Amino acid sequence: MARSAERFPLAGASLFAILAAAGDFGSGVMPWLVGLIADHVGSTPPVWTTFLFSHQLTPQALGLKTAYLLTAICPFLMVPMILTLRRRAIPPE
Repeated sequence: MARSAERFPLAGASLFAILAAAGDFGSGVMPWLVGLIADHVGSTPPVWTTFLFSHQLTPQALGLKTAYLLTAICPFLMVPMILTLRRRAIPPE
């Protein structure tokens, strides 16, 4: 938020409302995505999951473990986005 306030000093409350809405969207999408992946993998497990995880898991546990593994990648996707934004940043006046 501090970076946004520095970049757009006249934005006021509307800037923080947009940032809060984006945060709410993200915190709603990720749990939904975990559930979607877990349901899909739990009902029809792909071949690669049988090699990755133990064969003694129930389909529901296999689905959750797969979903958690795939969504753990999201923070690592943020690094290239931050680097791209940093390169495009306009120096402060």
